[in-house]
Amino acid sequence: MIFVTVGTEQYPFNRLLTWVEAVRDRTNPDEVLVVQAGACTTVLDGACHWRRLDRERFVEFARKARLVVSHCGEGSFLELQALGCAYVLVPRRAHLGEHIDDHQQELAEALAGRGVPVAWSLAELEVYWSRGVTATDLGALGQPLVHHLIRRYTRPVPAAAALWSQP
Repeated sequence: MIFVTVGTEQYPFNRLLTWVEAVRDRTNPDEVLVVQAGACTTVLDGACHWRRLDRERFVEFARKARLVVSHCGEGSFLELQALGCAYVLVPRRAHLGEHIDDHQQELAEALAGRGVPVAWSLAELEVYWSRGVTATDLGALGQPLVHHLIRRYTRPVPAAAALWSQP
């Protein structure tokens, strides 16, 4: 089973679903697909589509999947990394109307430089899909990457806001 997640952005990520359909049709047309489709308008034949998933269902599908194909959202990446799932990331692109800016592209570049599997093209997605990325392949990333990302992408809380959060 392949689990595909595009996140919950208001912008469709139809390009990713088109890639997934093409790879499935070329490699194993009978592969079971579960898709968290968000705002996508593309519907994959034979796939089980969900617009949104609660965390429990997301975790269930991610753990059952032989591969998770995900957008390059920070939250999704950190969740998949914590679960130890085999995954590949595909960044949304602003110039294609998939997001308001290219922060996913920037994150993907930083992650790819640290060994995280990122598919920049349909051909690369097919390679990851066919050869299978294992959780063991990703184990070398470990905590240093997570700590780097938290430092890089967490905004400091202003002092006044911190006062409101105290008991």
